Amino acid sequence: YRGSTGYGVEFERANYGDWGKGDTQDCLAGARYLNTLPWIDPTRLAIYGGSYGGYMTACCLSRDPDYLFACGIAKYGDMELISSWAQCKQDLRLYVEGFLGHPAHNRQIYIDGSPIHQVAAVQKPVLILHGLLDDVVAPETSEEWVEALRKHDKVFEYKTYAGEPHGFLMRKTQLDAFARMERFLDWFLLPPVV
Repeated sequence: YRGSTGYGVEFERANYGDWGKGDTQDCLAGARYLNTLPWIDPTRLAIYGGSYGGYMTACCLSRDPDYLFACGIAKYGDMELISSWAQCKQDLRLYVEGFLGHPAHNRQIYIDGSPIHQVAAVQKPVLILHGLLDDVVAPETSEEWVEALRKHDKVFEYKTYAGEPHGFLMRKTQLDAFARMERFLDWFLLPPVV
């Protein structure tokens, strides 16, 4: 999706000031393409990501009018850009400002890029995983998204991990997270047993 590295500077900069919009449309276009392949069952397509990928998961689930995904898994993704900007370290604030500008001057860009503001449109189940010591994406942003999902009666599972930073480092946590992900995907992707 636009903003990724490895495809030239122009492609990498294509989502400056546009987080959560053009890049989301790129992910949705990828899902539409997958659904044209004869060996893909379009009813069993899921989306998964961590960090910016977790953010993309939330964006796709909240901005997908065709409901292309059966479910999604968001690991330590940013759900509310202003809240996250306010809670992160100074160097990360500067990093985000390099893409979106300062929220005092570009508030609407931050709001438009935050999937929490489209939570009512989420129609598919989501598994949210976050470490409570995350100093890159504050766990409070996932908590805010969970509250919004709950308020709108959405289907979700939420698990936090004490002692875990951005990315899960402890073996016990990794095993638990993968077991939860496997169970979640089995539940929402496997065909019913007859």
